[in-house]
Amino acid sequence: MTPRDHTSDIKIEDVRQIVEVCNPTTLGFNFDQGFWRGHGDAEWPLLPHVFRRNPFPGGPMYCESGLIGHFLVRAPSRSHTKTPEPNDYFGWLYLAQHYGLPTRLLDWSESSLVASYFAVTEDREDRDGCIWALWPGMLNKHFHASFDLVQIRDPKVVEIAESAFTPGKHCDQVIIAIDGREIDPRMLAQMGRFTLHSISTAMEHLPGSAGWLRRYIIPKEHKQKVRRQLAAMGIKRSNLFPDLSNLAAELRETRFG
Repeated sequence: MTPRDHTSDIKIEDVRQIVEVCNPTTLGFNFDQGFWRGHGDAEWPLLPHVFRRNPFPGGPMYCESGLIGHFLVRAPSRSHTKTPEPNDYFGWLYLAQHYGLPTRLLDWSESSLVASYFAVTEDREDRDGCIWALWPGMLNKHFHASFDLVQIRDPKVVEIAESAFTPGKHCDQVIIAIDGREIDPRMLAQMGRFTLHSISTAMEHLPGSAGWLRRYIIPKEHKQKVRRQLAAMGIKRSNLFPDLSNLAAELRETRFG
């Protein structure tokens, strides 16, 4: 399968259309709560960062256990709050993901507007963006998990998370839609959810994925307009990343007078 197998004929040219596509998408998902994800480049794969190639020229694939292992032993002395217990594998994966370390988690949102914000970022003005919609229950059913969101205490989640720390440790080859852990205001503001992956194949290339994925293109020439409309609705940097550095950065870029 390719992304085009999942792509709607509807092109999103303004915020009104983002709202309009939610109804048929939700209907197709049997009115279950969907997950949404925005890509500044519509050709980017639905693949967690740790399974992508290192961006340095000729760089190797990431060493997952090395990355997360070094993070675990060095983070406590650098954190202003208590870090997870050593055996809280998902807690460490989430913390590492939050601070930008490549992990096997993929970020989603329950809001199509939040996803659209990330699809129209200014650093990809020359490429079409897109928002992906995921039916999490059907994804989980495909991989023989619960039809509901899987909790982070579930043994399968713990097993997959632990395998990130242990080279060669066997676990089921699955992708699971999970509830996150709201330990940070950013996750609350972005209505964040996750998929947890033990497969290094992009989601859109999996057999049957057209049954639980849908892609909507945002043409590059409409990105700026959509971005301004989202900002007028409060979907902007300082609200989605609620800390002082992002507030100051947004104010610095604002034209007053």
